[in-house]
Amino acid sequence: MQYKKLLEKATSINSPESLYATPQGKLFAFDTVNRGSKILNMSLKNSQKDRMSTKDTIQKVLDNFPTETVVLKDSDSDSDVVPVEPPSPKPDIEVEPVNSLKKVINTSKPATEDWVQQLVDRHKSIIKKRQQEIESFKAYSEKHSQINKEIRLQNLTDKVNRALQIKEQVIPVEEAEEELPELTAAQYKIIDNAFKGNPSEVLVRKFNLNITRRDLCTLAGLNWLNDEVINFYMNLIIERSKQSPDRPKTFAFNTFFYPKLLKDGPQGLRRWTKRVDLFEHDMICIPIHLGMHWCMAIIDFRDQSIRYYDSMGGSNDRCLRALKQYLEAEHLDKKKTPFDTSDFTLENVKDIPQQMNGSDCGMFSCTFAEYLTRDAKITFSQENMPYFRNKMVFEIVTGELLIK
Repeated sequence: MQYKKLLEKATSINSPESLYATPQGKLFAFDTVNRGSKILNMSLKNSQKDRMSTKDTIQKVLDNFPTETVVLKDSDSDSDVVPVEPPSPKPDIEVEPVNSLKKVINTSKPATEDWVQQLVDRHKSIIKKRQQEIESFKAYSEKHSQINKEIRLQNLTDKVNRALQIKEQVIPVEEAEEELPELTAAQYKIIDNAFKGNPSEVLVRKFNLNITRRDLCTLAGLNWLNDEVINFYMNLIIERSKQSPDRPKTFAFNTFFYPKLLKDGPQGLRRWTKRVDLFEHDMICIPIHLGMHWCMAIIDFRDQSIRYYDSMGGSNDRCLRALKQYLEAEHLDKKKTPFDTSDFTLENVKDIPQQMNGSDCGMFSCTFAEYLTRDAKITFSQENMPYFRNKMVFEIVTGELLIK
């Protein structure tokens, strides 16, 4: 830089040319400014070209000494590497090893502290529920016992009142009771075998119905008859009327007809008679289920009547009106003409046998239908119910009625 300044200073001379004498005495003229710039550039170029790194310079100097070799690192290119180790964890931090088996065991339900208590509570709940069911059955049994007691008391009262009535003296006419077919030892054996065995075993397949041993057991003792038994028995009555021309031509609805009629009206029962013409029959039987009580309704086209038979002496005008309306709607739907029911008699029949317990209503209803569909006089009573139960078991197992 000093040399450059000196050259710049030299350019300030008034005469741009200088004369120099040579040893030969000649004079030469030259441009001092351009000459100085060229010398400067050559100097800088050579300086840059010949420049050595610090490492090479020191190495060159040391090579002149006959000493042992020294290895140096170039500070301009290589940097010292300082190894850094990660800090060790603090002594108060402990990492617990993972025990997957222990985790599975601890999270399982039986490993919880209250598992045994939960098990005990669940079983107590089941015991409580069963106890409630037992209490419910006890209340149900007491209710039936009270009903039976009231029925017996009412029947006894009626008998006393009839005995105390003053009547005109007439010649008594005793109606001969119908002689019932006696069951043989062989028939009783069939009846006994029907109650023994697997309750789910199907004993009879007929009328698109399957009667199991459990169904037949509803005919034992004082059990209530179920829908399957009553529906099967109604089909036996229908079949008898087809096989016996001297009997009234009979049709019977199943036990679901009347609830459907009350719920949906006649329009909900149009499909029930697609293959049958009710008005070609003499009689129609309709089992009536009132929740805890069975009754029987009979439509008789011969004398144009609809009668209601209740073994507990009850009346049901609603049932009679509903059946009358059904006949009118059915005739209009199938025959396309109105059906005149103005001459029909609607009657709650009273002078009929009465049950003396709360269990035989189904038996009375079926027996009413069996008697009426062969134009027999109703002469049976409560005392005949055990016989009728056995008779009905035999009739269902064999698939035909004893009285043709």
